[in-house]
Amino acid sequence: NGNYQLQPQSAQLVAQINIAQMQLNKPRILAKKERVSFDFDLQVQESAEQKRLCQIKVPYKNIWFSAEGDKFQTTLEVTLTVFDSQEKKVWEEKFTYPASLSEEELRELSGKDYLIEIELPLQPGAYQLEAVVKNTTDGSRVARKIKLTVIP
Repeated sequence: NGNYQLQPQSAQLVAQINIAQMQLNKPRILAKKERVSFDFDLQVQESAEQKRLCQIKVPYKNIWFSAEGDKFQTTLEVTLTVFDSQEKKVWEEKFTYPASLSEEELRELSGKDYLIEIELPLQPGAYQLEAVVKNTTDGSRVARKIKLTVIP
């Protein structure tokens, strides 16, 4: 808790101190794996017509966009797979969702979710739903599984 004055004894020690300070103050560049992780929320809701609606919510802040002109663009590829209670695949479908936003639109949406809704053609029964979402801009891919029961 006092004031100390460093008095190096040679030019070599001064150089080593300067190198150490430069390494401490070096700007940190995020590695690819340190970036904000791509993630989404998966739910199944019942629509007014008694149909099952898969909802995928991806926070805009987690979507990696590429700058193209004055727009930020990406494409989300969604693969939905439904398995029955014996884990046999009963339905699979792939969907593509392009997104193109201005800088202002992206700022306005920063605290919101990109919402994807897909109707599931299911008969009554017990199922497991797997959703795989891929961001084509950076190649990140995330999968989620949930169980659901369709009651007649």
